[in-house]
Amino acid sequence: MGSSSDLVVTAERTLDMVLAVAGMHIGMVYRLDAPRDTLVFIAGRGLTADEADRLRERHLAASHIGEAVRTGRYVVTDLTRSPHIADSLLRAAIDAGRFHTQLALPILDQGRVWGVLALVSAVAGM
Repeated sequence: MGSSSDLVVTAERTLDMVLAVAGMHIGMVYRLDAPRDTLVFIAGRGLTADEADRLRERHLAASHIGEAVRTGRYVVTDLTRSPHIADSLLRAAIDAGRFHTQLALPILDQGRVWGVLALVSAVAGM
């Protein structure tokens, strides 16, 4: 990929395909910013503008998608029971039934975690 805009376009196209195949409605792609111990939002689908803004950065130590990076394994989370969701807007989306179960998949590049693909379902157990 020649530029960051290529990365965003590729991530958005990937999300469109993965969400269609998985039958899910919300997805996000994050890249790892290792020096800052954060994940940075690259692309998303199915989020409101406010939700996307609140999810721009996720700290590795305080997020389920961060757990996928730390362990290098997928993480399935019942967001309705998560102690990591302190943001009132995101908690409201969970309470309203928009977000229930999250699947966080590490994205590997040459054996190292590059980022995370996060898929969210409104139903339990996806």
